[in-house]
Amino acid sequence: MTVEKETYYPENGMLQTAACNIMGTRFDALLFADEGLSRDLWMHIQKELESLDGVFNRFKEDSEVSQLNGRKTDRLSPVFAEMLRLSKDYWNRTEGLFDITKRDFSKLVLAGNRLIIEDGQVEMDFGGIAKGFALKRIKKMIEDAGLERAFVNFGSSGILGIGSHPFGDCWKVSVVSPYDMREVACVNLHNQALSTSGNRPQYSSHIVNPFDGKAVEDRRMTIVVCPDPLDAEVLSTVWMMADEAARTRIAKRFEIDEDKVFQI
Repeated sequence: MTVEKETYYPENGMLQTAACNIMGTRFDALLFADEGLSRDLWMHIQKELESLDGVFNRFKEDSEVSQLNGRKTDRLSPVFAEMLRLSKDYWNRTEGLFDITKRDFSKLVLAGNRLIIEDGQVEMDFGGIAKGFALKRIKKMIEDAGLERAFVNFGSSGILGIGSHPFGDCWKVSVVSPYDMREVACVNLHNQALSTSGNRPQYSSHIVNPFDGKAVEDRRMTIVVCPDPLDAEVLSTVWMMADEAARTRIAKRFEIDEDKVFQI
């Protein structure tokens, strides 16, 4: 993780931060509090992000997920075990569409602090949940610190708006098409999380339907707004695969403030 910006603006009571190379993307935040509190909170956020990156970044050879995928260990840290339990719950609640294995989640067996993988072809990929998991933890850190206003942008696909903009009653977020950069939606956030998912010109086979093993390759995009950042990220991925009937059924199991699926 490389910190690119850490500037406090006393006239606004705001710390502006930016970091890159975390979970393969960029992290930006605006924290509204006195300087000491803001910098202390940012330090703890950095540590949390670096820790989670070391657990769930499958592109790092020494990450926990890489070690487990490579069958170099079967022992789980408490945070990894928590993530597996959450992933299984989402797998059930989304009728099997959210699957960190992209094949068959049932082949993962959690036995205490050990993971048994019953299929040699199965590997785990937390690309559709890790940022939401991090944002949920960071949201709690911000709230526990007593901040009433903050804005977090995690790779432009996971956004958290706590309170409202200093000069408005919400945080206005513009969502643009990755194909031509035109605005496709404007979302107002107030104590809510926004997650977007979709294909990009150079990256269009990352979402795989576990039922047929085929990647979603058309120019589709989803937007989901929820109070819970984790729900928002999981559902934005699931909405890329689910048909209208499935979305209607699955939506009843979650608190969703806004959602949209459209061609771009």
